[in-house]
Amino acid sequence: MKRAMFLFALVACGNDSNKIDDTDADARKQYPDLTALYAGEHGLYRGCGPNGGVCHNGNEFPNLDSMGSIVANIDVACNQKRDTRIEFDDLCERLGDRVQFGEEKIELAYIEPYDDMPTVGWRVVLRKKPAVMAPQGEAMQVWRGVPNGTGTIVDVPFLPLSAAIASYLVDPEDPSGKSILIGLSQDPMVNPSVVAFLTESGTPRPDRYHYGDPNRNGTFGADLGGRLIKPGDPDKSYLLRRLTDPTAGPLMPRANCCSWTKTSLRALWCWVDGLAPDGSNADAPIDYDKCRPSPPVELLYPEPGPMCEAQGLCPVEAAGGTGDATFGSIYAEILTKRCAGDGCHDTGTPGGVDLRTRTAAFHTLYARVVPGDPDASLLYQRLTPATCSGLCKTMPLDRPILGDADLARIRQWILDGAPE
Repeated sequence: MKRAMFLFALVACGNDSNKIDDTDADARKQYPDLTALYAGEHGLYRGCGPNGGVCHNGNEFPNLDSMGSIVANIDVACNQKRDTRIEFDDLCERLGDRVQFGEEKIELAYIEPYDDMPTVGWRVVLRKKPAVMAPQGEAMQVWRGVPNGTGTIVDVPFLPLSAAIASYLVDPEDPSGKSILIGLSQDPMVNPSVVAFLTESGTPRPDRYHYGDPNRNGTFGADLGGRLIKPGDPDKSYLLRRLTDPTAGPLMPRANCCSWTKTSLRALWCWVDGLAPDGSNADAPIDYDKCRPSPPVELLYPEPGPMCEAQGLCPVEAAGGTGDATFGSIYAEILTKRCAGDGCHDTGTPGGVDLRTRTAAFHTLYARVVPGDPDASLLYQRLTPATCSGLCKTMPLDRPILGDADLARIRQWILDGAPE
């Protein structure tokens, strides 16, 4: 069966016609502007929108069911329908609320339950260690940054951590001093809404605390400046990342691969690259002359035509890779190809394993690993026929088992301590 491969590494276009490759020439001809890119035979509607009712319609974020909805996605936050913290991509994390200590305001990384306190306890994790602590019993004022209409952010008071706090102390298990333990009243009738409030924080709801590092990997994503469509910066546009970066999650499109091409991708890249900061030129001709190079990523796409579906290249795959025993390489080159898609570990997270994003994959798989000991690691056991027999079913389920080279990379990653 023929496998069509392209190298998505396009040179910058300038006035010298020798610098314009075939992809840019095709893009100029087929997709001179967003209208053509949206409605074209291999454009946004057919490739990424609700073609056949299976992709990004009004019920699926982002909404791509009309040209207007695409324009409405310019400069908006991404990952808006994530239900758990580990699903957040760093590029989509928002500015966290700030907790005030004296005159200092420190960004809130996250809050989590803490069971070892004499009362119902919670750990407040901050971006850095406070210079001074608030006096015992004093409310911990929380501030939220909001746009003030002039392009800058101002702080406004937001729900102080006060009413039910009985005590707090620096977490003795965190030598960095960034963690604070707070205790709530032992009386379950005292401010039960505070417990509910803390439990539901971290999800994308404006009435709960905003976390600066909801996936808890140490990166405060708001610093990256990412958006769903970042005007003038496709590298920081999550929409483009999901189409080009296998480490961000299973590559898109997931279902309409025969309706999306290398040329479509280049046109979308250049449209975003040429957007004004306010998106006011969204309907203008795409400026291919000034468009920057696309990222050097090898992607396997099916060749359009009558036999497209038969080529078996949907979902899109990354071709080749580093072959390294690092989690990023293993995720992009093994897990998303062999263990995700077609009802496996990116739909419903069977068995508690979530491969929808690299961060989610790491957290759910790390819980099934004994760092340094692959033979004692459930992950390695379930992937290896020699250690999975009888009632145990070797993964990937109902698919060919992993080859020796893939297993060796996963084994080495675990031997190295299973680093992220």
